[in-house]
Amino acid sequence: MRGLAEFFESAQKLGIIRADVPPALLLSLVYGSVWQMARLEWINKRYFDRAFMSVEERQNTFDMLFKILCDGFLAKDSLLSLI
Repeated sequence: MRGLAEFFESAQKLGIIRADVPPALLLSLVYGSVWQMARLEWINKRYFDRAFMSVEERQNTFDMLFKILCDGFLAKDSLLSLI
């Protein structure tokens, strides 16, 4: 976890992450999201027929999580993105 915190701090110093976003908050978002997904693994298996713990699914999930954190989740042409 310390490595990810240092990554966010370095990225902020380089101007990649906005100055007003606390790196500790980003770390909490990532860590909390991953922890929650792992904790609810049985729901994924039972209702969505997917295994978060498989290497491929885990990598896809982490990639999507970081994409959402970096790019957001709104479609570019959605009404909310126009505000």
